[in-house]
Amino acid sequence: MAHPVTEAIGDVAQERLTPYEPEGPLEWLSFMQGIPEMLGTFTEALNNLGGKLAGDYPSPDGVPDMWDDMVATLRSVIDHGEQMAQRFEQDPRVQRALNPQPNEQVLDVQND
Repeated sequence: MAHPVTEAIGDVAQERLTPYEPEGPLEWLSFMQGIPEMLGTFTEALNNLGGKLAGDYPSPDGVPDMWDDMVATLRSVIDHGEQMAQRFEQDPRVQRALNPQPNEQVLDVQND
């Protein structure tokens, strides 16, 4: 049973991510660096809803704790995403694109 809000979020993610094809290391880096912020926005929205659930609706035992666990897991995923982007940025090809040599033409091409 899909809820209109969760279904719309899933639809937008599917619509935007499925056809997206980052080109080159700089676009991949930018995309990876944006993931933690996107997930952070989503996580904080869920955290706020969890507070409403706990305050406004008597939930069965364990449900608020499970909600908190879900939010904590998402925060862990955010940390993982930040580490991933930092590690990717250290790749020599990314570094070369970020710091071209004098008079070097930078080609930010896919699968460089």
